[in-house]
Amino acid sequence: MPGATDTKPTKPLKNPCNLCQSVRAILKRPKTGQQLCKECFFHVFETEIHNTIVDNKLFNKGDRVAIGASGGKDSTVLAYVMKLLNDRYSYGLDLVLLSIDEGITGYRDDSLETVKRNRDQYQIPLLIISYKDLYGWSMDDIVKEIGRKNNCTFCGVFRRQALDRGAIMLNVDHIVTGHNADDIAETVLMNILRGDLPRLQRCTSIITNDTSEDSSGIETSKILRSKPFKYTYEKEIVMYAYFKKLDYFSTECIYSPNAYRGHARVFLKDLEAVRRTAIVDIIHSGEALSASVQANESTKLPTMANCTRCGYISSNELCKACLLLEGLNKGLPQLGIGHTTKIRRMHEAASLTSGLSSPASLSPPTAGGSAEENVKVVTHIKDLGQLATMPTLDSDNDGSLDKDNNTSEDNTPVDGWQRTVDGLPDYTAEPRGRAKGVEWKLRAKGRNFVDFCRIKVSGGQGGDGCVSFHREKFVAFGQPNGGNGGRGGNVIFEASSNETSLQHIPHTASAPRGVHGKGSLMHGHAGKDLIIKVPMGTIIREVPSPEKEKSAEDEDEELFHKSLELGETEAKDKEMSKRWVLYPRLANSLTALPEGKVNYFEEAQAWVAEEDRIVEARRAAMSKKPLLLDVNEHTEDGTQFMVGRGGGGGYGNPHFLTTQNRAPKYATRGREGQTRWLTLELKTIADAGLVGLPNAGKSTFLQAVSNAHPAIAPYPFTTLNPYIGTVDYSDSYQVKVADIPGLIRGAHMNVGLGHSFLRHVERSKVLVYVIDIAAEFGIKRKVKGVDDWTPEEDLEQDETKDDESASLKSPQDEDPNAVNAEYSQPFEDWKTLLDELEAYQPGLTRRPSMIIANKADVTEVAPKNLQLFQKLVHDEWAKRRVANSSATDNYDIKIVPVSAKYKKNIVKVTSILREIVEAEKAKESVAAARKEQREREEEEEALAFKATRRNIMNNSQNE
Repeated sequence: MPGATDTKPTKPLKNPCNLCQSVRAILKRPKTGQQLCKECFFHVFETEIHNTIVDNKLFNKGDRVAIGASGGKDSTVLAYVMKLLNDRYSYGLDLVLLSIDEGITGYRDDSLETVKRNRDQYQIPLLIISYKDLYGWSMDDIVKEIGRKNNCTFCGVFRRQALDRGAIMLNVDHIVTGHNADDIAETVLMNILRGDLPRLQRCTSIITNDTSEDSSGIETSKILRSKPFKYTYEKEIVMYAYFKKLDYFSTECIYSPNAYRGHARVFLKDLEAVRRTAIVDIIHSGEALSASVQANESTKLPTMANCTRCGYISSNELCKACLLLEGLNKGLPQLGIGHTTKIRRMHEAASLTSGLSSPASLSPPTAGGSAEENVKVVTHIKDLGQLATMPTLDSDNDGSLDKDNNTSEDNTPVDGWQRTVDGLPDYTAEPRGRAKGVEWKLRAKGRNFVDFCRIKVSGGQGGDGCVSFHREKFVAFGQPNGGNGGRGGNVIFEASSNETSLQHIPHTASAPRGVHGKGSLMHGHAGKDLIIKVPMGTIIREVPSPEKEKSAEDEDEELFHKSLELGETEAKDKEMSKRWVLYPRLANSLTALPEGKVNYFEEAQAWVAEEDRIVEARRAAMSKKPLLLDVNEHTEDGTQFMVGRGGGGGYGNPHFLTTQNRAPKYATRGREGQTRWLTLELKTIADAGLVGLPNAGKSTFLQAVSNAHPAIAPYPFTTLNPYIGTVDYSDSYQVKVADIPGLIRGAHMNVGLGHSFLRHVERSKVLVYVIDIAAEFGIKRKVKGVDDWTPEEDLEQDETKDDESASLKSPQDEDPNAVNAEYSQPFEDWKTLLDELEAYQPGLTRRPSMIIANKADVTEVAPKNLQLFQKLVHDEWAKRRVANSSATDNYDIKIVPVSAKYKKNIVKVTSILREIVEAEKAKESVAAARKEQREREEEEEALAFKATRRNIMNNSQNE
């Protein structure tokens, strides 16, 4: 047509934006599922946050607002959006960035660089406050103290208080944080699960406030907190930061993967995958529940007050931060975790000081305060922020507790200990908590070291044989092709130098059974061997089974009772199925064989029964001599010992194929594995063993000469398990020294866990007696639990108890408080050790030995005790050499005074110890060479005897 123009039809837009319909959508909004373009997404995201701010009236014009900045996606987007909306809608806010440095190496130090770049990009002032400056502890220090568990509790409590202190320093009216909808929903779930109503109210409220009051109860400060991202999904924040190309730090905290919040986060993501509005629905549910709780007048909520130590808002006398910090400073990191007795005691102690002049409380500036007052308050906060230098509950200062703050008004200790004049615990009394002695201590600490156990080992049962026949087209009467079962797994003990305890040994150890055979002559593979690693020095003994073994009469009686219950036929079939695998319907055909037909199954039963008899006889012959294995120092690492043999596999039906029986329809089941009851006893292997009474300084000496770090404390029975330390010399020579737990009188009769301690002395080549030389001169010591045992406690019915008790009593038993210049308590301690070792194992004290006179730094009594001790020891040793004619006693025992605490005279001790150990090892090498030569000669004699016998037999045959 004239005047018409050729217009090309426009191509419809693919996946247009749901809002503008003019641009292609590039994302799907997680909250609603809308397909949006980039610009529409920016508009929706920013408008939603603006509406949240306006609808909830978060700010007033002229407010000074601190933005919590961490460098992550949430805080970076929050700073950017707050700056953008403040300029676009003229909020009139004075924005500042407030960042907290928790002191996490590899995480926070890098994210702070991002915060500094954001400061320059958005032109917003920045203040950084560190945990180290406020509390004296960084998160790295805290994690080193408490481990990876509960560290988020410390970080969260300290961070919240640090934000408030930083806000006071900046004199702001409002704090905004980047908590998004996902964070709030996770917190709602956790608070509902643990029934924490106060926290539920705070986490669902978009505005919270931290109010402080002065002594008259008048409100002095009100710093508001708000969450503009309360209804914003985390995924949308990530999308906004990505498309805006914002500079943020995306690495997760290295300590947060172990946080409990992670479980709630995983659960929430699963809910969101099912229903995208689940996050907002949970928040609204939390708001409704919080409103119902607030409307219910019967619900009692905690009353907020101020901490008596730092003045921070708290519902208790002491705030959570003070409790946690007190625990860190006192070496009790778990003090503020959970509701423990020590927390209640601290609250009681704080309440006692409430009537006195308590530490200066936190006094934030008032809204209308002068600038000078605000500067003073900020200075006060900076000084008060050094909580590490604040007076603790144990300090002796005016306005706090008494000097001995661990006692109540009636001088009764809070923790139950009876105290001496010096304020140290008196362990001769019976305080609460130690009344049960060593057993209580073992339960309290958890006995991770095990040196004796009993185990039942069972080899795996063999796999069953298979009944199968070859099936192929045009092939009639296929041959039997059932495979044999696999052998059961063996139980094997493997010597390992990396194991130091029997704690990992189970009570029962059963190896896997073999795999059943299959058709087409596929034999089952053997069961996997069960390998249990045992430490060097373990002695393995076979003991009788505590289970009652069934005799032949008992088995017949049991079969008779089963026949009464099930019927004779069913009972026989059930008993037969324990040993045989039968082809379907074979059992019925065996009972109704025609006359004249041979029962080949009975022949197979007789043959298998004879084989079982031979196998059982072989097992009985092998088990006549009980198993006894010694994994000593001569055993190579990785040596294996089979202690439970697996049962043989069953036979498949081809095994019973004969010229007469061409189609055997039965197979045997696998045999049971070998079962044994064993006891494992660990005896520590070391070149030298430290032997002494409790609290003699053995652990201190071991720490002084080696890199071992055993427990050290000023009370008896500190060491309950042996510790091995290695003494390194300049020429790379090494000596292993074992710290044996302290022995007491009567240890050879298992008094005070004596046997469990003494067994570790047996394998020491050299005995080193550690004697406390700092005992009171001429006075008998009487420490409860160490020196108070008498033989009458266990030998009341023994006719020889009078003689034995007289031999164990010292001359000063009649009058312990009398001073006798000829009496030496160190010498009595040494004699006690000799008597206990000799009574436990005769000849044990004849091993090479030396004496360490420890605590020689106590100059008041040590010189007197040492002089008398040396004289008495040499006299006693001379008597013992005369009484014992053994060549090993023909040496003078050396006494070396040392101070293990201050590492005095340690070089001399190690030099003498090396000489003794080298001499003993040389003797062992000579003895081992002689033994090897003797065995070689015996072997040569046996070979020569066999050759002579063979020649005689050959000559006789030739004749």
